[in-house]
Amino acid sequence: MLEWGQSKNFFPNEDDSSMGDIVIRVVDPRQAYYKSIPVSADEEVEGHKWAEHFIAK
Repeated sequence: MLEWGQSKNFFPNEDDSSMGDIVIRVVDPRQAYYKSIPVSADEEVEGHKWAEHFIAK
């Protein structure tokens, strides 16, 4: 199983590398922006509400 810490979109915190943020690009009708979501590095990607951005279909 893929863990957040293995994702290229995971950026670890400077203080604690077991926690960090994943960064996704969000596109809506008027603009595109990046969103940061705090996650644990060892948490599994599958089943997470943001997983559709990272699991190939």
